[in-house]
Amino acid sequence: MPGKISSISRSSYEEEETEYYLAKITIEHDFLERSGTKYSLSPFMEFTADIKTGDRRVIEYAAKPLCRLLKMHLTSVKP
Repeated sequence: MPGKISSISRSSYEEEETEYYLAKITIEHDFLERSGTKYSLSPFMEFTADIKTGDRRVIEYAAKPLCRLLKMHLTSVKP
């Protein structure tokens, strides 16, 4: 079921030695359909989701602000 992350927690929590983040997901429909049967979805239901982030790795997302500052600094320094 496709969806979009509307918000994600700044920090994670650990449960049974696995780290999780809380996220709010926006979906197109309020139901899930399987084999012709519709299953109603409601707010605050718990589920597990795989989040596709594209081709970048998590470290690239984390390093982006630092790289941007470094680039700004290097372009503003005059020899």
